[in-house]
Amino acid sequence: MNIYLCDFRDSFTLNILTTLSDASSDFKINLVEFNDIKKKLESLINTQEKTIIILGPGPGHPNDYEFLKYTIEKILRCPHLFLMGICLGHQLIASALGLKIGPCDIPVHGQAFSYKLSDKVSKDLQLPSSITVQRYNSLCVLNEAQNQVLLEKNDIEFSKTNEDIFLFYKENLISYQFHPESIGTNFPKVFFKKAKSFLL
Repeated sequence: MNIYLCDFRDSFTLNILTTLSDASSDFKINLVEFNDIKKKLESLINTQEKTIIILGPGPGHPNDYEFLKYTIEKILRCPHLFLMGICLGHQLIASALGLKIGPCDIPVHGQAFSYKLSDKVSKDLQLPSSITVQRYNSLCVLNEAQNQVLLEKNDIEFSKTNEDIFLFYKENLISYQFHPESIGTNFPKVFFKKAKSFLL
């Protein structure tokens, strides 16, 4: 059983790797270098082994990574693969689902935000009803009616602010706009729990 963490040439990738190593000692964690991401993901699609794929943070707009869109669409249809997105990864998954990405009203870099979760989201993800998380983003998955309809059509649960959809999930998917591994995020290991439980 393996975890593959895709590195989009971002310094936070090492923080995620450290958090995963602390929280996932039972699993092999593999770091996928940027130039190898597409090839590795395509190879995982063609296996039947239960695997977690984490699309990490990185620079730029999701459109800069158009070469991954079809691959992500295929992963989302694979029951043996669990897909997790963090920051840029969150936006890449959203883009593959057809959701609209846009600039934040106010870009945030290294700021902690507190959110109130619904009872369902809190229960499903085994999180407290109030969370504090660290964000670094100038783009976001926009909170608009069309995006909500697409998520609901795909049986995906989500949490949102007035501006953005900052969290969404289903059976083999979880995605965060924020950085779960950050020092500004409460209970960082808990945010990886749903992914890890997929392998058990």
